[in-house]
Amino acid sequence: MVGGYLMRVGIIGAGLSGLACALRLLDYSDIDVRVFEADRDVGGLAGYTVLDNLRIAKTYHHVIKSDRVLQDELSRFEIPIIWKEVNTGVCLDSKLYPLNRPLDLLGFDPLPLLDRLRLGWLVFRAKYEPRLNNITVDDWVRSGAGEKVLAHFVKPLLRKYFGLSEDVSAAYLASRWDRESRSVSKMLGCSNFPELIDRCAKLITLSSNGALHTGCRVQRVVVKDRGVRIYSGTKQGDLDLVVISTPATEAASIIEGAPMDLLNQLRSIEYRACLCLALRLEKRISDYYWINVLDDDIPFVACFEFANLDTTLSGGLVYLVAYTDPFSPLWFLRDEEIYERFVGGLKKIFPTLPKIKGWYLFKNRFGSPIYRTGYRSIGVNPHPRIYFAGVWRAFPEIRASGPAIMTGIEVAQEILGQVK
Repeated sequence: MVGGYLMRVGIIGAGLSGLACALRLLDYSDIDVRVFEADRDVGGLAGYTVLDNLRIAKTYHHVIKSDRVLQDELSRFEIPIIWKEVNTGVCLDSKLYPLNRPLDLLGFDPLPLLDRLRLGWLVFRAKYEPRLNNITVDDWVRSGAGEKVLAHFVKPLLRKYFGLSEDVSAAYLASRWDRESRSVSKMLGCSNFPELIDRCAKLITLSSNGALHTGCRVQRVVVKDRGVRIYSGTKQGDLDLVVISTPATEAASIIEGAPMDLLNQLRSIEYRACLCLALRLEKRISDYYWINVLDDDIPFVACFEFANLDTTLSGGLVYLVAYTDPFSPLWFLRDEEIYERFVGGLKKIFPTLPKIKGWYLFKNRFGSPIYRTGYRSIGVNPHPRIYFAGVWRAFPEIRASGPAIMTGIEVAQEILGQVK
């Protein structure tokens, strides 16, 4: 109880971080939790849709061995994980090269043998160190593996992810190679992400001290001396505190009454937009689950053939993922034009495609933060009555489900600690 009444907590955004935070707070009957989601569906980047009578995630999702937070969350709902050895690769000049483990780099013949060894050694020993926060990827790779590795392998990949490489923090790439590449070289897990989202939403909806409002965009969050007032459409409500799990720049656009330096820090975080095309195919197209694409004339950066991870899936299901500038011509194309470009790019890798039975295009303006040198994560509670959750707070962790969930758990723990 706070001052003799129920503590009122508002959570803006029903992605994984917002849902994880809400569930922990709802364990306490003296906390009233209201979740506000602008979209009609919950889940954010982890949401799902129906394609060809199949319930599928809107974007690719898998479980890596090192992601204990995600594994614990799935276990909490008794949702199983099926582990499977998968094939991964890289595409350059429309040619596929296997890349299941660092030693496979020896077969990447676009690089001279000595440079392949240098790249393999750099990947093998990569790990996050605080000093890398202020070192660029260019400088880190150049000093550790040489100019050719940077020019012919790393730069093409980073350009397609971030649109640049010159001032991307080396901490991002080292952390990603440390956690993700080593997990991929062994096994990846397949799990039912739509079920996870449904179970989270159902628990909130059925709770006696919780509510989930979808299709409810919060336009203003006004911080007052004794609470927070939120405005959505013509409605308004008073809360004791608010948890904002939207992208940082969206958060900055709705907060009123916070210090300008906090708002400027939120505004300084830049994002790449995400385009993810799901293709339902009559049959599989390859034995690869994950292919990174280095070719500039192919519009997507990665191809995930989900049927090679989910062995229960009949036919083919492919995700083609691109990260782009939100002001680029690609972002403003009609969905049908994006579909045609992506399928055309896929045919450059696999000239003979099976029949496409259906497709779904997911677009998100805030697909991925750009981790520039000096990137500084904002604290859980940098201003009284305002808390922040979201994967952009998890740096240098990779942008993934577990780190997103972890930020929601951290906020809940901070709130509960203050209440107690």
